[in-house]
Amino acid sequence: MQLAALVLALQAVTSAEPGPSSYHVAVETDRGTFIIEVQRAWAPVGADHFYSLVRSGFYDNCKVFRAVRRFMVQFGIAGAPSFGSLEREAILDDQPRQSNGYGTVSFAMSGPDSRTTQVFVSTRDNSYLDAMGFAPFGVVREGMRVVESLFTGYGEEPMQHNAEMQREGNAYLQRAFPRLSSILSARLVGPREGGGARATGNRGGAEGWYGGGGGDGVGGMGLPSSLQESNEKLNELWEDRQRGERTSSPLSQGLGRLMRFGLGGGPSQQKVLQASQIMEAQDGLYPVD
Repeated sequence: MQLAALVLALQAVTSAEPGPSSYHVAVETDRGTFIIEVQRAWAPVGADHFYSLVRSGFYDNCKVFRAVRRFMVQFGIAGAPSFGSLEREAILDDQPRQSNGYGTVSFAMSGPDSRTTQVFVSTRDNSYLDAMGFAPFGVVREGMRVVESLFTGYGEEPMQHNAEMQREGNAYLQRAFPRLSSILSARLVGPREGGGARATGNRGGAEGWYGGGGGDGVGGMGLPSSLQESNEKLNELWEDRQRGERTSSPLSQGLGRLMRFGLGGGPSQQKVLQASQIMEAQDGLYPVD
């Protein structure tokens, strides 16, 4: 059975047929579901390859083996060693046409023409990766709260055991890093009436339409849409400011001015919260070093 599945997966991945101009993938994790919107125009080779990998079921039951808070989360090492051969099938590079901003999805790579199966979601503005050749092919349109909730306690440590991860897959990771978050499945999802896409069988995080209201997005930006969520984000920013951490968003800069004028106690005014929706939708909420 495993051999038959591998043959089908190889056929799907090596197919020369290009994928659609845009498509959506529901990624179900043990923390909930997030939706990736892929735009082929951003990175045609990467978009087609991801399409084939998803169709093959490659990402089912794999671990989020690299998760660094306010940087990125990465997955794409086969859970079953029988699928490991796909990890050695590198694809040609795309020239970056889209910046590695908050919520974008790119293939990991170790040099020119080295992209295989590992992808990462940026959980901050990683635009410095643009000059290194990392080419985003999609963006999380709903469920960034799920992405940011994935376990980050091990940080970069699993990366020191790349040979073991590649050789044994989940067997090694479950033994050495038992608290890693899991990708349960990655499935193509289609449009539903009213626009957007809907994933079925979700555990949470992507239950409705995204990109124009509902879910946790504002205008498809993956930003908070409710006053309560905005207040939580503001409080987080406020704590960052008190620790001396800077961010590039106009809202954070405004909070810095409030602090300089001695208005302590944390932000809570409704007008500030409502204005944040507009400002953040335009400029993003990106931590910077």
